[in-house]
Amino acid sequence: SENKQGASITAHKGDTLQVKLPMNSGTGYVWELSNKPHLCIQSNTEYEDVKKRLPGATMNEVVNLRIAAKGQEDIIFIYHRPFEKNLPPAKTKTLHLTVQ
Repeated sequence: SENKQGASITAHKGDTLQVKLPMNSGTGYVWELSNKPHLCIQSNTEYEDVKKRLPGATMNEVVNLRIAAKGQEDIIFIYHRPFEKNLPPAKTKTLHLTVQ
């Protein structure tokens, strides 16, 4: 959730974790992993409408992660425009992951 900076979650090896991050369509901004996680593998990214299908409308970017190993780590997501190479991200979200 966007308003839970530093959220924590516990999962089990073999689970699939869906992380839903709000975004505005048509702005060029996307969420991406800023680091390569060691405990999970990104399988795919989907987009779901929150309200109406209008340019600039709020959507959720749904990042699917397959949990592959036990341990703890921080997964960091950045909200940026990939074509703006030297600018800091507009937003950063951290998920504290514990895998049992």
